[in-house]
Amino acid sequence: MSDSAISLSSLSISGRDVSTDWLKDVKPLDLDLLFNPRTVALIGASKDIKKSGGDFLKRMLERGYKGTIYPINLRETEILGVKTYPNVQSVPGQIDLAIFCIPVALVIKTMEECIAKGIKYVVVHTSGFNEVGNPVLEAELVHLARTGGVRFVGPNCMGVFSNEARLSCMDAVPESNVENEDVAFIGQSGTLCDSYISHGQERGLKINKAVSLGNEADLKFTDYLAYFAADPRIKIISAYIEGVREGKKFLDLVQKINRRKPVLVWKAGRTSAGTRATLSHTGSIAGSHQINEAAFRQAGIITANSLESLVDLTAGLYAPVLPKGPKVGILVDTGGGAVAAADACESAGLEVARLSTKVQEELRKGFQGKLPPFAGITNPVDLVSPKDEDRINLYDFSLELMAPEVDYFMILSFHELSDPNFMALLKKARDRLKKPIFMVPPIPIRKIEQIKNYTRRGIPSFYNVDRAALTIHRLIDYARWLESR
Repeated sequence: MSDSAISLSSLSISGRDVSTDWLKDVKPLDLDLLFNPRTVALIGASKDIKKSGGDFLKRMLERGYKGTIYPINLRETEILGVKTYPNVQSVPGQIDLAIFCIPVALVIKTMEECIAKGIKYVVVHTSGFNEVGNPVLEAELVHLARTGGVRFVGPNCMGVFSNEARLSCMDAVPESNVENEDVAFIGQSGTLCDSYISHGQERGLKINKAVSLGNEADLKFTDYLAYFAADPRIKIISAYIEGVREGKKFLDLVQKINRRKPVLVWKAGRTSAGTRATLSHTGSIAGSHQINEAAFRQAGIITANSLESLVDLTAGLYAPVLPKGPKVGILVDTGGGAVAAADACESAGLEVARLSTKVQEELRKGFQGKLPPFAGITNPVDLVSPKDEDRINLYDFSLELMAPEVDYFMILSFHELSDPNFMALLKKARDRLKKPIFMVPPIPIRKIEQIKNYTRRGIPSFYNVDRAALTIHRLIDYARWLESR
């Protein structure tokens, strides 16, 4: 495994086949020009940055979109220093993607103009369709696009995010100087797309692409799922959904994908109030939460119950191997952290097994003269604030002795995480012992950059022990699902 990315094969605990033969059953659409357009027509561009047409243009310029932007506005000759055009027909050359920031009454006419221009992909940011009880207009838009050879995102959506193209229809900002972006996100909420990308980047996730689905009148969740599955750069697919359309197709598809790439889903609408809100948001029917949850688990989907949980689970998959069982080895250098970690792990259904007498005796001998006699040796193993010159050797010694009796490690260390020697120790131990290591630093608000760096290097890091333990439990479930296949 490289420092900057997890490989597809490294996610396997049982040598899964990573060939591409399975893609013939997935039948992905080619959406490359939707996510990496060379030219974009922003229809409804505005000088007023409080309007979506002005805000979108400002974002694209500030974030360094790599292609050419054609703002479309009937009255202006330039906006924010960019030449404008009265309509798409007046734009010279091919347009790969059009983004609609226009009133709903203009959508049909504008789609006809895009068809005449030969535009193949459209983002319909405009709302006012099925989500507000206007299914006839939505059906007319779909029929027009299909007969004209156009595929579109939405309506009633934020659109797409592509780190590679530095294109963002959202508030989320593409990162520069990031290699091997390996996460894709699909969301039925523009706000949650924004939130996932921003929170994920802060945690060390490398977001490659994302899409806000809106009403899914044309392109559906399963279309994006199949496309991301076929993209060799994507290793993990995360999603927020409110209602499951094409239920059987979705479950059949995700079972094929989940054997090669993990799919994580936060399914909202668990309560009656949430179900009502879902219907008014995107026009989706949420369905029974219990039935959905059972079907998801049977398909091997890793399920989340909040934004934080979804980000945690994605971060957890940056470990190069999955935990093979529930036995946790807890290694700390502060006693209070040991108690908190043990409680969190056992409460989450993990096993804090007592180390054998033989291992305890070997730990005791190794600690002699370096740690006080009350240092913990049972699991959690407590190094009790060792001297700086002893710390790395004591961690290495302890990990080596504990490894045969645990399935993975949880570490709580007050050691300065920016120390490259400490990180190097943990990476070497992880790879040598073939056991994932999860990190929970103290006072995480002061360790944001270290948390990000550790996660990106295959040592998933968390803001507290409870979130770490719940994440590990779900990863174990996924590992078991893989082994049963």
